[in-house]
Amino acid sequence: MTIKIFKVLPMQYTPFVLKDELEFLKNQGIEMTEDIGLADIILAYNLRVLRPLRIAYRKKKKYLVWTSEPRFDVTFKKIDRGFFLMGDAHIMNIYTGDIFVNNFTLPFFDDFYREYWKESLKPLDKFNFTGLDNRQIVIVAGYRNNQKTTSLKRADKELDLLYLKTQIALAGYQLGKVDVYGPGWPDNISLESSRQGDYISRKVEILKPYNFNLCFENTNFDYYCTEKIWDSIRCYCLPIYFGQGNKIYEDFPKNSFIDYSEFVSPKDLFDYVDTMTEQEFLTRMNLCINTYNKVHEQLKSVNRYEEFLLRTVRRIKEIMAS
Repeated sequence: MTIKIFKVLPMQYTPFVLKDELEFLKNQGIEMTEDIGLADIILAYNLRVLRPLRIAYRKKKKYLVWTSEPRFDVTFKKIDRGFFLMGDAHIMNIYTGDIFVNNFTLPFFDDFYREYWKESLKPLDKFNFTGLDNRQIVIVAGYRNNQKTTSLKRADKELDLLYLKTQIALAGYQLGKVDVYGPGWPDNISLESSRQGDYISRKVEILKPYNFNLCFENTNFDYYCTEKIWDSIRCYCLPIYFGQGNKIYEDFPKNSFIDYSEFVSPKDLFDYVDTMTEQEFLTRMNLCINTYNKVHEQLKSVNRYEEFLLRTVRRIKEIMAS
């Protein structure tokens, strides 16, 4: 029997709209429908969007929240129980552990990110390293400077890194230590928005002249590791990352990237960068390159659907059986 799914909103960049992923789902007995009346499962990217439909269709339908974006849905449980006759909503997001199971699920998830792993990187040595003359830190990010709106807590632990990243960038800019690229920054702080045209190619161009890149994730959670740290390494730019409260050290050794969670203040970070020796930079950068190359080798033998799409398939079939 074919399972039919109706998506409430477009849900771009998800398996439910991408051509290859849709074909894979179809081969597993799962198809999309534009007729909600024919749907077995109603799909959305957060609970709020599903709520009126859960009330309207109650237990006549099954319901699934699916998102790989940490701020689209912040539910921390796998099922949101419906009251009275309202149908239960099943959750698949980064907090339920259903989406990402390692630090490179996202960069391997679609064709765009898989470009990263086509070639390995050459280690740096005295012959191809041009020196550490540029100690300026670069950040490529949008402006976020309201802690009340960015805050995301679980059990009193702050998961938001947007506000912290912004504060470091602002402090560095005032001290002449950080160059800022990205949209929304006040007072002409940003050198350019960097978002027009081919964003990824432009980001590479921006990073190339720098040796240090402030590249926190926006949200701090297990295995939520996006392109940010991999972009930095690919451009031979030493990442300044936040490594506490996630699983990044499952892949990266200690003293590879610069871990901001080990610093007390932005000034401590800037002082550390200013006094870093070329040998330490080479050691750290090559540890990052080694990690990148290990992932490159590992992904050669991984079926693109095995760890990602099949989890979604299994969950959909479990929902239908419940």
